Amino acid sequence: MPKKSTVSQEVIKNKKDYSTAIIISSYIMLYIEINEIDKKLLSKLNECNKYSNNENETLLDAAKLKFKKFNLKNLESVFENIIDLDRKKEEGAVYTPNYIIDYIIDYSLSIYRNKGVPIICDPACGSGGFLVRSINALKNKFNLSIEEAVSHIRGVDINSQSVSCAKILIELYGLSHNIILTNLDKNIICSDTLLTNSDTLLKQLNTKDGIDILVTNPPFVKLQNISINVREQLINKYPQFTNGSFSFSMLFLIAGKKLLSNRGVLGYITQNNMFTSLASREIRKFLQKERSIHTVIDFLHTKVFENASAYTCLLFLTNNQENKNFKFKWAFNPKADLKDSQFSDIEIDELNSKKWRLAPKRHLRNINNIENIGYKLGEVADIKVGFATLKDSIFLLDKGIDVEDDIFVPAIKIADIDCEEAIKANQRRLLFPYKEINGKFVIYSEEEMMSNFPKTYKYLLSKKDILATRSGSSSLKYFYEWGREQGMKPVSGKLLTKTFSSKPNFILDKSNSRFCNGYSVKPKFFRTTDSKIDIEILQKILNSSVMNYYSKLTSFQIDGNYQCFQKNFIELFNVPKLSNNHVKKIKELDDKLLDLFLCGLYEIEYDEMLEVINR
Repeated sequence: MPKKSTVSQEVIKNKKDYSTAIIISSYIMLYIEINEIDKKLLSKLNECNKYSNNENETLLDAAKLKFKKFNLKNLESVFENIIDLDRKKEEGAVYTPNYIIDYIIDYSLSIYRNKGVPIICDPACGSGGFLVRSINALKNKFNLSIEEAVSHIRGVDINSQSVSCAKILIELYGLSHNIILTNLDKNIICSDTLLTNSDTLLKQLNTKDGIDILVTNPPFVKLQNISINVREQLINKYPQFTNGSFSFSMLFLIAGKKLLSNRGVLGYITQNNMFTSLASREIRKFLQKERSIHTVIDFLHTKVFENASAYTCLLFLTNNQENKNFKFKWAFNPKADLKDSQFSDIEIDELNSKKWRLAPKRHLRNINNIENIGYKLGEVADIKVGFATLKDSIFLLDKGIDVEDDIFVPAIKIADIDCEEAIKANQRRLLFPYKEINGKFVIYSEEEMMSNFPKTYKYLLSKKDILATRSGSSSLKYFYEWGREQGMKPVSGKLLTKTFSSKPNFILDKSNSRFCNGYSVKPKFFRTTDSKIDIEILQKILNSSVMNYYSKLTSFQIDGNYQCFQKNFIELFNVPKLSNNHVKKIKELDDKLLDLFLCGLYEIEYDEMLEVINR
């Protein structure tokens, strides 16, 4: 069988030369011929018949040479890739692997508690992958005929072409079992799940009492890819849930919840940043208040989609049910871990809507210890973000650029350094068009710039058009101001950390350089002695395996097992109460001996820590 990427590349290439109708017709015929199905039967299928006699012999012959086997999943892949790239960006179409689809459907069926055969609906059905697998699942679980199973599925999609492709997929599924499915217009409709009133949508789907099981891979569309018009409509309809950088996938949780029948089940694969993102906080509060969380399976930094960078989880909700606990597990190796039926129980009342801390119980206990054993890092240290010119390529000067010496200050780009020795070698010149008056930084006027810094002004003037492209530039008094005022004050004696790193790497910086691309941590005072904690002791604690363990459990992770070390992910980490003997030990010990000693201070098990660090 060809790789999925090969199918995708082939269709994208063909789309340059052939119309959508010709591609659909040709690949329908390819499926029919390779699977030895009677061509005459196509005329009896309503949706397939719309594309009859449109196939292109050249395209069909090329496809026959390329594909010796061609199943419905391959055809679904073709249909998904017919959607042009702009619409994919706007509508968030992503190809879902069968093992994920099957698990979501089967698990949803296993926790559905009402009697009788449920109605299963995909509210963002795309080309119908979930629908075909749902028909098969219903047929097998309830011993139904294909026609009976089809009568219990529903699909909705905003894209009429996707709706057509979903109908074709289902018709061909029936045909492969010698069944003619004649009219799917009432089962699969073209509508907007997010913006259509839920009662109206249920009426269109002939499910007035609600949908029993909702399963889908909702569109992963970022705020910047949502048109202004649609954005305004969503804000008007979901005012409580459209704070900050909201996305389609999160709103599909709210829309789906409203569509469920009494004791209905919702099973989605969605983005796992919903556990921690500020934009999802109201959604977390809503799910906790509704007590509807049934099961969460977190894939962490493992990618389950071939051509998407999303980090995902499986989320199962139940309607009208007082859930006190929900089931949770990690799935680092999804294909294997999904087969494991072992879960941990987490109490809904223990969740903090500010951020959900989700882990097996023993690790939740350790998080609690680490966050309550001493003093919060955010209390004993100032955690600051770096400067933000919003156009560092202009303000961080190359050596060849001639400007006045007293207009720039030393700066560090944290992304360029990995150790203390690298700081001096990577010192940068930062153009700083500000003067300090009474402890505040005030921008030089254009008259001052032209008079005192003519070389600098000439250089900045040559970059004026580029600077004007910065976000918020229209509100600046002078075109050469920094985009934001943060990070202007120099800080000496600080620890620097990158925003994302595969493990803690807090680098000691003894200079007073400004910095960007990360955060600084500077000790304030230590309550027990009313003096600052030794910065090198703090550095050893923050670079320890305990912090590595903590960040893997509590921060946002991206590809390559990189954790986020933003302020909001590290400020609750505790510095333990240290005696003079503790300080002496920390100074003396390194590597495993230091980790064992710190585990004792934090009252966590060394082996449990290694389980997460080495996963």
